[in-house]
Formats: sequence, C-alpha cells, structure tokens
Amino acid sequence: DNFIEIGQTINTEFLEEELPAGLEKGQLDSLIITNGVWHSREMVAMKIVLEMIKKNEHSIVFDFHGNWSHLLDHFQKQGSGLGKNIIYLKLGDYYSYSIFNSGIPLDTNNLDYVNLVLDAYALAYKKDQRQLEMTKEEINKFEGEEPNLDLIDLENEMSAPWEKSKGAISSISVLKEFKEKKMFFTKQEGSEEEKMQLESYFPLEMLLRIKKTIIIDLSELIELEHKLFATFIFISKIIHYLNQKKDQEVISKTLLIPNADYFFEQFHIDTKLN
Repeated sequence: DNFIEIGQTINTEFLEEELPAGLEKGQLDSLIITNGVWHSREMVAMKIVLEMIKKNEHSIVFDFHGNWSHLLDHFQKQGSGLGKNIIYLKLGDYYSYSIFNSGIPLDTNNLDYVNLVLDAYALAYKKDQRQLEMTKEEINKFEGEEPNLDLIDLENEMSAPWEKSKGAISSISVLKEFKEKKMFFTKQEGSEEEKMQLESYFPLEMLLRIKKTIIIDLSELIELEHKLFATFIFISKIIHYLNQKKDQEVISKTLLIPNADYFFEQFHIDTKLN
C-alpha cells in the first residue's frame, strides 16, 4: 500500500525478513519526523521529497543548512532529467521580496497579510501578547502601506520617556533586518523557454502555480529564530494568497518545515497561558 518507499524494515523476531518501508499518500499530508540527530532527519526528509518528485508530487522545502542542493546533484549524476522539476532559490543578491508586501499586485487587503507576519514574528521570537499588540499598533498606523521603520524609530526617540514603546522598539529592530532580504535563482535546469516561463510569473505565483518542487535555501541566516521567521514570512504570503485568490487554480504541494516544534515549546506556551 506504500505510495513511496523510503527504506526497508530491520529484521527482528516480529519481522523475520526485510520488507519495504514507506508511506501512504495521505500520510504525506501531515507528517512529523522525530528522534535521531538533525542531519539524519534531514536525510529522511530528502529521501521522501526525492521519491515524491519521481511520483510527480511536489513540495516547498525550507532549507536551513544549505544541504538540499544535493538533490540536484543526485539527479544530475543519474542523468534522469528529474532535476528540471526543481527550482532552487537562495537568500542572496538578485531576487527581492518585502516582508510587508503580500506579493499580490495592488493588494487592497495587504494589512491582513502584515498582521499574519507579525503573529509569526511573535511566535518565532517568543514575544508576549502585549509586545505583539504594541508592535501591531505601530505598524498598522500605515494602513497596509509599506511601514516606514525609520520613522517609527525617530518618533519613539523623540517621545517623552513615559511615552516610549520599548516593546515596539525591540521588535522594529528585528523587522528592519528582514525588510530588504534578497533571493536569487541558481542551479536551475531546463531550457531557456522554461526559464522565461518562470520569469512570467510574479514570485508568489511561482511557488503555488508551477508544478515543480521549490527549495528555498535560508542557510545564510545564522539564528534559528531568524530562519523560522523567514520561513513563516513565506507561509504568511501563501496563506494570504489562498485567502484572497480563491478563484485561482493552484498546485497542491507539501510544505517541509524544519524545527517547526520550536513554535510550540512547552515553557513558552505555559508562560503565555499564565
């Protein structure tokens, strides 16, 4: 009944012979990989994505360590041509995106997207509800337009001590780091015609409407919190797009998110509840 095979069982008293071990299609919709060291978990995830590509099923992978380019190397060595089913994006100097812009041209509901990003920020950096609301109050003053973070800083600096929003100030400094991150294409196989077709999509559509596996390399970021926040900036864009563009046909893809459990750390949840 396996949709994909990822290995074999180990001989035991219960299983007297090695049997193919794999996953049913439905199990791929909600799967948590635990135990072992991180690179072993990552290798299992790579094997799953590799087998999915062979079945013409696609994913959006957030690569925290820069190792997922090995999938392209694997397909190139095989000469199978399956590498053309992968788009590899790396944080760098070519392809820009904004954390405060949903990615939908002329988006009249951009403020809804901004609030999703700020919720993700609070989860990644363990901010309490009060700090989150103070940050939202400062950002929402711009009514969905690109917030001027320097102006927020200046206004706080010129305020009287009792009027300063310390929670918002610490948040704004982190948000500034992400305001102008860049992406660039690399190791993209395929013909010039296929590459031109990719460029005809605006960035968010490329993630959701092209039948390819997308690998987003975030290894340039050092801290785990930064990597998770960058990941959920993309996820916020995806959620907002799906909410706003319900008439658009999109490709169903599996999201692969390392360290997602960090958002649900028991101590932080208990602290917020109390």
